[in-house]
Amino acid sequence: YSHSEAKSVFDLIYKFADYGFNRSHSLCYAVLACQMAYLKTYYTPEFYAAILGSSSGSNDTKFNETLNEVRKMGIKILNPDINRSGQTFIVKDGALIFPLFAVKGVLGALVDAIIKERNNGGPFTDFFDFVARMIAYKINQNQIGKLIDAGAFDNFAISRSSLRATINSALRYGSMLYSKDGQMIIDLPFSSKPRYTEAFDDPLDNLDREYEALGLMISGSPLTYKQDAIKKYPVIAISDARESQSPTMQIVGVIRTVKVINTRSGTPMAFLNIYDDSGDIDITIFAKTYALSYEFLQKKKIVRVIGYMDRKRENVFIANEIIALEE
Repeated sequence: YSHSEAKSVFDLIYKFADYGFNRSHSLCYAVLACQMAYLKTYYTPEFYAAILGSSSGSNDTKFNETLNEVRKMGIKILNPDINRSGQTFIVKDGALIFPLFAVKGVLGALVDAIIKERNNGGPFTDFFDFVARMIAYKINQNQIGKLIDAGAFDNFAISRSSLRATINSALRYGSMLYSKDGQMIIDLPFSSKPRYTEAFDDPLDNLDREYEALGLMISGSPLTYKQDAIKKYPVIAISDARESQSPTMQIVGVIRTVKVINTRSGTPMAFLNIYDDSGDIDITIFAKTYALSYEFLQKKKIVRVIGYMDRKRENVFIANEIIALEE
């Protein structure tokens, strides 16, 4: 390019800079950056509570990235709590407590009702007390189940499986005590609560249900018990794999779904969805790779996948090799 063309382009840039990056504009950003840096340094949990509260939820990539950052900083993240959670993230004893709004299938109106009832009548004393007092708000079996799956009743120290098995008994008990308009029919102190239907928890099933209810796992991970095996390999988190440009990488996850189809040539291939602590990802397994791995491609199996991200399709990982994680 000639000198005159270069000067003409520079003059255009300079002219825009005079407006687009004027001093007042720059000063505002500088002040904001300093304020955020101060808050992040001295009020770290509160800072992240605000950041997470402003995101669109677990389907937002930035949300999961922020959660991973929180974990790396050693800040505890706690499941929703029926007696402590609010409409947004709150900080309690340095930990972040998930809001009830994060539970899928539990609408905002019900969350508002739970908080209102808790404020008016005091904390819920147990699972039966919660169901009984929420009868007036027309709470249903599915909503209670989602709250159980999210871990909202864990502080009552009753297994989630037992709570799920007791939902119908609790609803009958609540209907016996309260009318549909919330008027007490039988005085609570003189009523006999039913017993919990005892059932043993399956940790993997609980985590799977928790993922369905919240879009992520908070209380634990099936991979926690496999850390010795995982550390043998250069594995990265699924959330990091999504952003990586590497031509080959390794991820480890639990198989959530398996779908097998036949190609035009009649050979089978598969599509998986796997998840780890940071999120989930779809895996495409072409025919040759599928032929070597089909025996262990089953739901809840933990697998190590070597491959790369498909840049043409969002959240799709192409598997060059897939191996069952050894026991």
